[in-house]
Amino acid sequence: MEKIEREQNLDLFRQWVWKQESEDYQMHPSGLEKQKIALEAEYCRGEVAFYPEEIVELCVVSKLNEQNIFYLHFQMGSLEYAKERFQEMREAIESLRVKPPTKILLSCSCGITTYYFVDKLNQTSDLLNLDYEFSAASYTNLYSEGSQYDAIFLAPQIAYMCDSVKKTLPNVCVETIPPKLFAAYDVRQFYELVENTLNKEKITRNFPKPAAEHQEPVCHNCRLACQVLAIALLRRDYAKYHALVRIYGKNGEVVYNKDIIKDKFSINDIYDICDTVFARHPKIKKVCMAMPGIINEQGVTLKPLELDHLDMVGILSRKYKAEVTIENDVNCVALGYYACHKEYSSISVLFQPIIGRVGGMGSLHEGKLIKGLRNVAGEIQYMPIVHDSLTNPLWKTPEGARKLASQYLSSVISILGPEMILLYGRLFWDVEELRMELAKIIPESYIPEFRHLDHVKEYMLLGAMVACGSIEEVWESMRKGSFWWR
Repeated sequence: MEKIEREQNLDLFRQWVWKQESEDYQMHPSGLEKQKIALEAEYCRGEVAFYPEEIVELCVVSKLNEQNIFYLHFQMGSLEYAKERFQEMREAIESLRVKPPTKILLSCSCGITTYYFVDKLNQTSDLLNLDYEFSAASYTNLYSEGSQYDAIFLAPQIAYMCDSVKKTLPNVCVETIPPKLFAAYDVRQFYELVENTLNKEKITRNFPKPAAEHQEPVCHNCRLACQVLAIALLRRDYAKYHALVRIYGKNGEVVYNKDIIKDKFSINDIYDICDTVFARHPKIKKVCMAMPGIINEQGVTLKPLELDHLDMVGILSRKYKAEVTIENDVNCVALGYYACHKEYSSISVLFQPIIGRVGGMGSLHEGKLIKGLRNVAGEIQYMPIVHDSLTNPLWKTPEGARKLASQYLSSVISILGPEMILLYGRLFWDVEELRMELAKIIPESYIPEFRHLDHVKEYMLLGAMVACGSIEEVWESMRKGSFWWR
């Protein structure tokens, strides 16, 4: 599309936005030159910003926690497409139109006894017009569903799992129900317990959290042949999609850094990201994407995004006249960790970002990324143990996940013998328990070092950049002292 047409469409879009009045928000100009349109709602605020090169930026921030719940940018194209993106933004605002009720989850062994109690609690909440919404779940489904709630209360029969639930779901308030209260289904006392627990939790969360024990990698000095655009697609649990977008300069400095946040994601969102970045930084010569799915010579296959053998490399290369590399997300984590930990010659990564879903593995051996025939290496979804467990709830709980992981990892250890195994996933916080589970299969002396990763963003982006070249070139640069990380 020609620049004149983009400018015309941008003016039409700006005029159209001003007409999108709603009871859900108030609109007013903002910014130094009042080039932005602010949308002020009761529980969130939005903004439509306009930048050079006909770039439009849409953002929604929750007032409850100051967290972005929606963010994207795109270079102006068709007017209808821009209207669709604004409608997505409106949906995000409308989702916080009224203060959401405090969501409370009760859990017991099978969910039956708590279901009856929940029914009584919801009846009382409706009768008294209270701001609570109660649900019940079995212990099996507790971890996969629990992150969607403000608080979790455990029935006496699973109270001994309280510490495990707290460590697996650190952002959710977790408490046990006293046996006498639960046995009597005492609604009044339970409401008092809920209020006291939530008030205590608010006080606790006001204190700053201690710094993470392990710093994520930070680039200090890295010589590159050209600017590199790295994109990493992440989905944590069943929440929103996050597209991490970063440009590395010739000296490894971060030139551009954004986090796209959406409920849905498609190939058009990738085009939006690249259109925007290339409009502002036309000197980019290399692009690397880290994304889930099977990625091989037949293209990218990722069913949730309706991608099936799509030739994204060819499409993006032709569209943006750049050298494009697409690599599996777990492989990029492995590459990124390997690049900044030269003390290991071989590593493997077990990656399970979504509780209850089969993850994947990435491995490097003697500096070589192991991909296998058509990049099937690491696709643990095809292992017999996975199919056998589809009718078994083990893969939804920490103890079950450790048993299944020990099966995956025993195969990796016996075939590759890595020096380090990295674990990413909230069910894998207890590394020592996993080692003990593995020791039932493999002699202790053959079990490698383990480390649980709390975050993978930096490793994945670094690995995406490394994937644009060869790992041997990175190591050569490190030996010469021109490439190093902390």
